[in-house]
Amino acid sequence: MQAGFGVTGSPSRTGGGAEPGADVMASEVASYAYCAKAWHLRHVLGQEPSRQAASRQAAGVLAHELHGERVKTLAWLERRGRAWVAGLLLLAAALLAFALLLPRLGAGGK
Repeated sequence: MQAGFGVTGSPSRTGGGAEPGADVMASEVASYAYCAKAWHLRHVLGQEPSRQAASRQAAGVLAHELHGERVKTLAWLERRGRAWVAGLLLLAAALLAFALLLPRLGAGGK
C-alpha cells in the first residue's frame, strides 16, 4: 500500500487537490474508477499528465467517438434494413401476383 493512499480510508490530500470535505464531482469519480493511479497523481499530488499522455488520451477519446458513431450508424442501418427488405419482398410479391393475373384479365395481348 502506498503512503497516503489507503484502500479503506480516503486518500490524504496533503499534496494538493480539493480540500477535505469538498464535494466530489462525477467526473472525478469516473476518473478514479478508470485509473486510480492517474486520479491520485492528478487530484492528490497535483501532477498534470505529460503532453504525450494528453495527446494519447485525446487520440483515444477521438477513436472512441468515431467507433460510437459507426455503431450508431450500423444500428440505424440494421433497423432500416429490415424494413427495406420487408418492403422489397412485398413489392416483389405484388409484381409476381400482377404478372400471374395479367393474362387472366385479358390484357395478355390476344
